[in-house]
Amino acid sequence: MTPQEFVETLRRHDRFTRGLAGGVRARLVNENLSGLRLPELNLREEALTGVDFSGCVLAGADLSNADLFGAVFDDSDASGVKFAGSDLRGARFRNANLSGADLRAADLRPGVLVGGSQDGSIQAALSRGARAAEAAAEKLSEADLHNASELRARLTRGSLARVDLHGANLSEANLEAAMLDEANLTGTNLENANVHGARLNGANLHGAILSNVDLSAAEVTDAKVCFGVARLPIETQQAIREHALWTDSFGLEARRGVLSGMSLAGIDLTDVYLSGAELRDCDLSGATLRGAEFVVADLTGTNLSGADVWGADFSAAALANADLRGVNLASAKLASIGFVGSEGEKTGRSRKVTLAGANLSGNDLRRTDLRGIDLSAANLRGCNLAGSRLSRMVFVLADLSDADLGGADLRRADFRGADLSNADLSNTRLVLAEFSPAEGNGGPGGRINTRLINANLQSAGLSGANFENADLSGATLASADLGSAEFLGTDGKGTGKHRATSFTGASLRDADISDLSLKEANTTDADLTGAKRIEAGEKPSHE
Repeated sequence: MTPQEFVETLRRHDRFTRGLAGGVRARLVNENLSGLRLPELNLREEALTGVDFSGCVLAGADLSNADLFGAVFDDSDASGVKFAGSDLRGARFRNANLSGADLRAADLRPGVLVGGSQDGSIQAALSRGARAAEAAAEKLSEADLHNASELRARLTRGSLARVDLHGANLSEANLEAAMLDEANLTGTNLENANVHGARLNGANLHGAILSNVDLSAAEVTDAKVCFGVARLPIETQQAIREHALWTDSFGLEARRGVLSGMSLAGIDLTDVYLSGAELRDCDLSGATLRGAEFVVADLTGTNLSGADVWGADFSAAALANADLRGVNLASAKLASIGFVGSEGEKTGRSRKVTLAGANLSGNDLRRTDLRGIDLSAANLRGCNLAGSRLSRMVFVLADLSDADLGGADLRRADFRGADLSNADLSNTRLVLAEFSPAEGNGGPGGRINTRLINANLQSAGLSGANFENADLSGATLASADLGSAEFLGTDGKGTGKHRATSFTGASLRDADISDLSLKEANTTDADLTGAKRIEAGEKPSHE
């Protein structure tokens, strides 16, 4: 359609809507009108299925009761446009300006446009990325509804269930009694919006700005929303909003949330969404973080002492040097995650939670699943880990002094350079565990010996354990099981490689070695001065 033909079509349609002679109803299905200036356009009640309005200036136009199924309004100026009663299923409004638009009773449900004209208009729209024929859900991404006070009561009874309002600016909008069940409101600006009586059941409000929004009178069953965000400074809310849009777009839009060094102590942030955010050295002490999402978040050095993290997800999060004293991690998720490619394919790479250098001293960790987590240099002083499953765990240079590890499964665990002084390791399974020196400053030759001074290893399974140069002064090893153990492969089958318990160079001064069969162990250069109750006739073996 040429510009002249379009102008004539509009002239005749205007006469048609006014009931004047010579009027003819316009037929603009699938037409490409992108980039045109069409302010005050009157196409109410018109069939406009699949029309491409991207980049158009439509300010003040009347499109009420029109069939706009699958229409595209990307980057358009639709301020003040009347969409009341229109069929907008599958329509898209990316980066559109909808300030003051009338959407009362508009149908914004998902829709798919099938087919099209044979004149190439749909193909032209597709070539510009409009994808009108594939609009499986309306996308109001970044739609600007700022100062939308004209929307007062205009969304009442409007069908907005499952609508995608990702990133939309709905500040001061009147959404009273709006039906927004299961809507995508990720990163939506709802500042000063009226949501009285609105239905937001199952809606996603991750990253939404909620300043001066009263959600108490709205239905929010199963909604993903952090009510506490409303009490944060607007700048913080904006940062969280930008972050939600960043993660939702896989880093293509907005920017990562950087909240490092911020004080959020004692704040209720239940269900907050901060996966992937940078929260280094934040103060979250005493905060309520129930159900919060911190997947792959950087919480290095963050103070979480006394925080309530029931049901929080810390999968693959960096918690190195974090203060977790008094935190009950039993119900928190500390899983590893696998990385996928741009097409969703598995890459074979994964990332685990790290608690290296974290302060967990005094915590009861018996019901916390710590398997596979790096606890090197962590402060676990006085922790209760009795009966825990901790095989192959890394405790290099960790402080486990006075910890209760009684009955724990510690097979193949790495305790190089750790401090286990006064720790209870009775009845533990320490087969092939490593207690040899760790590389580092402070020890002879730059190595740090493992300390088990006065530790209780009574009846522990020590087959194949390596105590090279470890300090076991005053330790109790009565009735411990020594001997050789076989290394297993990743398939769980034996490798044929064996190792005997080794006390090479270890200090067993004043240790209780009652009922030990030291002939099964290597005690080369071990110091047994004052060791108690070596069985009569038994001599240390030297291999």
